[in-house]
Amino acid sequence: MVTKEIRAPIFDIHRKFRPKRSGPYLIKTILSGGAVQLMDLDGNEFNTLVNLDQLKRYYP
Repeated sequence: MVTKEIRAPIFDIHRKFRPKRSGPYLIKTILSGGAVQLMDLDGNEFNTLVNLDQLKRYYP
């Protein structure tokens, strides 16, 4: 299980209260070059690929 870093700009004046990560997600496939296809805990797959440097291991 992993969490994904949120890199999209979110407007927050103080930048304190915005979430830094989303998830947890499961890794479905790891492709060459460091790309990963994720799926949520319900089994829904995401169409977009994510780089490994955006992921962090999730400890429940």
